[in-house]
Amino acid sequence: MFHIIILLVNLFLAGILAGEEFVIFYGVRVPLFALNQQSQIQLRQALIRRLRLLVPAIFVPTAVTVT
Repeated sequence: MFHIIILLVNLFLAGILAGEEFVIFYGVRVPLFALNQQSQIQLRQALIRRLRLLVPAIFVPTAVTVT
């Protein structure tokens, strides 16, 4: 039973990581081109700052729960 719970947690966390990639690739990339150059740079920098913390915080537990 414990093994199944660990697998479900791993699947959930991996899904969150995949969802982040999907949103960035399809949801953020296209609207970025509508902005002027300075606003686009600021938005990209803010996104990178947030993802620099968020992705490792999700990736590490995902990697730990791999069996």
